[in-house]
Amino acid sequence: MRLSDRRNVYKTLQHDIRALAAQAGLDWMKDFKNQAPVALGHLYKVARDMHPFLSQFIGDWVIAEIVMQWMQNKCKHAVQMSYIPKCEERIAAKKEGGDINPDHIMDDEDPFAGYFETENPEEDEDEVVDDNTDRE
Repeated sequence: MRLSDRRNVYKTLQHDIRALAAQAGLDWMKDFKNQAPVALGHLYKVARDMHPFLSQFIGDWVIAEIVMQWMQNKCKHAVQMSYIPKCEERIAAKKEGGDINPDHIMDDEDPFAGYFETENPEEDEDEVVDDNTDRE
């Protein structure tokens, strides 16, 4: 692609294609080959319209590579943050007929539990704040 000397152009291209992939509703939990062909086709067309020089690449391979990179990065980050299980665990769950849905992973636990609590909760119950004292 020879954009190594034009880093800003490459970063803009990455940003735009990633945004289009998210808007297209691509499921980063699925393999690229299992994405909806209509969504990918629309993504390729809009990306070529936004950046006309992409039309020179046969088969839209540049767009596909950036989308695959985005999907891999999203999945890797989700595993690192423990939002989803590791790849081996997802494959095993799929073989057993289970489904991994990242939207419902944390339903059973509150990620902010204890975050706003003080060390001694009894102290907060006795303390009463009068908002009218400073308004004289």
